[in-house]
Amino acid sequence: MWVQILNVVGGVVFIIAMGILLHGATLIVCDRERAWHERRDELVSGGDKADGDDTGRESKEEDS
Repeated sequence: MWVQILNVVGGVVFIIAMGILLHGATLIVCDRERAWHERRDELVSGGDKADGDDTGRESKEEDS
């Protein structure tokens, strides 16, 4: 009987520990994705001001 109680308690502790670890991993991944999106937005011409017409032809037209 004590073995069964210990198994149940051990299972509950394991599930709680896995939940905490998965929550931490999710936070890390979300932070990395947010940082990646911010860097990508900075690289696109003007960040939030981008109109979607980013062909790179503007610099070629200025040179000629």
